[in-house]
Amino acid sequence: MAILLSLPDEILLRVAAVSQITGIDHPAITENYTHGTLHSLALTCKRLYPIAANTLYGAPCLAKVFSDDHKPCAHRLFLFIRTLLRQPCLAEHVRDLTFTTGYGFEEFRDAESWAEMLDQGIKAIWDIGKVSDDWRQRVNDWVQRLEEADDAAWGGLLISICPRLEALTMEILSTAGLDSDRNYGKRYAKGPLAKLFGSSEVLTEPDLSPIPGLQSLKILTLYGHYLNWSWFGLPKLADVQVCRECALPIAPSDSQPSQLKYLELECPTSIFNPRVPHESFRNLIEGLDPRAHPKLRKLQLYFTNCWTRDARWIDEHGVEVEGVEDVDILQYCDQGRCATLLQRISRVAKTLEELFLGLYWDFDADHLDYIAPVGTFAYFDKLKILCVPQELLLGRDYGLPGQVHRPLHAARLLPHSLEEMMIMCPTLHVRTFLQELLDSKANFAAFKKLELYTRSDRGDDYPVIRWDSHAIWQKLRDAGIEIEVTYREIDEKPEWLDRSWEDEAADNVLELSDFLYFL
Repeated sequence: MAILLSLPDEILLRVAAVSQITGIDHPAITENYTHGTLHSLALTCKRLYPIAANTLYGAPCLAKVFSDDHKPCAHRLFLFIRTLLRQPCLAEHVRDLTFTTGYGFEEFRDAESWAEMLDQGIKAIWDIGKVSDDWRQRVNDWVQRLEEADDAAWGGLLISICPRLEALTMEILSTAGLDSDRNYGKRYAKGPLAKLFGSSEVLTEPDLSPIPGLQSLKILTLYGHYLNWSWFGLPKLADVQVCRECALPIAPSDSQPSQLKYLELECPTSIFNPRVPHESFRNLIEGLDPRAHPKLRKLQLYFTNCWTRDARWIDEHGVEVEGVEDVDILQYCDQGRCATLLQRISRVAKTLEELFLGLYWDFDADHLDYIAPVGTFAYFDKLKILCVPQELLLGRDYGLPGQVHRPLHAARLLPHSLEEMMIMCPTLHVRTFLQELLDSKANFAAFKKLELYTRSDRGDDYPVIRWDSHAIWQKLRDAGIEIEVTYREIDEKPEWLDRSWEDEAADNVLELSDFLYFL
């Protein structure tokens, strides 16, 4: 043991991490370690405990977003807050925090530690109320919410006592949102900022600088009803990711510019539909204001094609049942238009350097059947990186007999500033477009990388693209363009990782690819 304890901290922690000791259920969780194991070992070794603290408390994931069971999430949140209130020094290790609220702490009010925990919690936030009249009102309301066992208010308390917090992920659910079948519609509690930090009669957006835990915040992911502009007043917040139902704020006229550099949004596919009025997306259209976010350089959009609505039906016993059901948003060909989407985000067209029109890896991509392709990306004239499905770039019928849509030549379709491009769900017909790109290389002097991201459920599968022998691939490499073919992890097959498979199967795959190309 003496030799073990003389090891450097980093090695000692690695030894602890691989120990196969069965431990207790500890509320701090990360992906790399079994925390019960590490926590149990740390409790038996004074030398190890301070070394293990960063691992145990550095990135507590207290809930899984879209969980099927919220009671354990609430229990973990309760235990973790209690631990940090009892040992404030541990809160300094928290850098990345994830939690869900909505279930409530009512059943924990009978715990012996409740009165002590409530007293410690009130003391922890009381001085915030001395900053201004606005915060005096908020703290008074905040305290009342703590007393009422509102777990969102306790979540706000947790944020406030973690002084070195850099990344924060929150899911602020409504009562209806506790139903695991409700993916959209009434899922999130209204007024999430007030739920966290209390409400006030002051009408202006609150200044969040009095909250100690927000001064170092760089990354915010919010699954909630609304993102207040107050978040953008934080001095280091540069990366924001929000769910589909979270409305973006419109900057107040007297606001200071934000530090935002990266924005990720989940959008309903109705944003492609020109018949859905712009007013329906007012917060998105006006929220993407380059004057409010002058440093915004990367916009990542993901699309979902379903909506959750209340429903009634008769079950197999003839009894009327109430519940929810998902319905498709886009349902027929060309109901959506990629040009409509680009028009709605056009306010940042002159400042963006990276644009991602993404697909969730675990959702189908059937909505691409209903969206007409883009006219041109050329007016995004500072764009360096573009990620787009082939069907939105070139059309669903590109390269097929009877092709209807005729995309512009690559030199007119893409901005000449482009350096990298990812084409999702490609087919072998993309080779024609890549030849155009190569022929126009003089217009794309900085272009250096092409990634082809395959899916087994759309476009040509990984082996067909990866082992294609067409001369275009070598021509692109000879022109200094890096080619990478990738795939979803869920599509992976063992033979793709076996290097010997390349020699054994390459000829068959190439023969198949040529056959498919000339169909």
